Amino acid sequence: LSSDLAKIISGVIFYRLSKSDQLKPDIIRGLFTAFLVLIGFQVYQTYVGVYRLIDIGYIAPQFNYNTALGDMRAFSTFLTPVAFGTYLAMIISFLMWSYAEKPMIRFFKWIFIGIGIIALIFTETRGAWIAFFLSTLIILMISRVISWTRLMIFSILFIPIITISVMLFPEVFVRYADRLSTITDLTYSSNSIRLQLWTGAMEAISRNWLIGYGQSDFALAVSSYIPQNLSTFTHPHETYLEFLFKYGIVGFLLYISLFIITVYKLLKTIRELPIDKRKLSIVASALGASLIFIFSSFTESFWGSYNLYITLFLIIGFGTQQNKKEGNCMPHMDKEYNVPLVRCTEDADQSVKVRWAD
Repeated sequence: LSSDLAKIISGVIFYRLSKSDQLKPDIIRGLFTAFLVLIGFQVYQTYVGVYRLIDIGYIAPQFNYNTALGDMRAFSTFLTPVAFGTYLAMIISFLMWSYAEKPMIRFFKWIFIGIGIIALIFTETRGAWIAFFLSTLIILMISRVISWTRLMIFSILFIPIITISVMLFPEVFVRYADRLSTITDLTYSSNSIRLQLWTGAMEAISRNWLIGYGQSDFALAVSSYIPQNLSTFTHPHETYLEFLFKYGIVGFLLYISLFIITVYKLLKTIRELPIDKRKLSIVASALGASLIFIFSSFTESFWGSYNLYITLFLIIGFGTQQNKKEGNCMPHMDKEYNVPLVRCTEDADQSVKVRWAD
């Protein structure tokens, strides 16, 4: 319980820190540096292969990190490839919706996005792929600053890039297309395992749904409801079920309320902010990362991924800071010059500012 509280307290601290305008540039640089370093770990793990990692002390689990072909799904420094894929998707979304005024910064931003997307594909994390797609679709549907003409141009230019890539590397395309196609195959190994774990977890939860099992051993609690070969799992492979199992309906409602409030506040901010590309892009970045985490949590248990939560709270802090009210403004006509003005009263010191109406 103490370790779980430490995650929450640390998340709140980092959330507050990311709301500071003074610390924001350093935090952003730290996020991008970590992003590149972690991809570097992924490249190294992929290059040397699972057998080299075993030689230097890595203990390979039965599944999760190793594919059916005997090679490895890189996980960088995260607990699982799915956690790493979700992290990559969150940072890519944060980059994609962030506003860059200078052309050179925009150029490097899209370079980083391209590197991140390639790294995300190579994690083979279907849950993160789907979460990234759904999050992007939602942001496009609600965004008030997207240039649809520019988006269509980029989409048209993207088609030949994909076509040429498929022609040059058909075996790579087939591999990842096959991986994506397994989503609906209930007999596929990881799908079957998840379904059995979820069923067993729900059976156990139904017998102690109010307060949950606390820090009790998951495998022991669900041993009567899952096959013996799954007895080594320490979680239900689903974040929301893990909270239901550990803390019952009370803890579960508290946990999901955090994300409901966050998404509500970010959506409210997007709706109420004036058309300001810089501010709206920051909020959209935070919303995109939040949605990715929410969707991915349906396919993996993330509660043990401390670095994933810290990243999430930092990004949310960037977006929610835009909720601060700058003042109460009321349009009116200036009687002396007969021109439209906007009178704004600042909440901080009740001083009055007058500016020309747009």
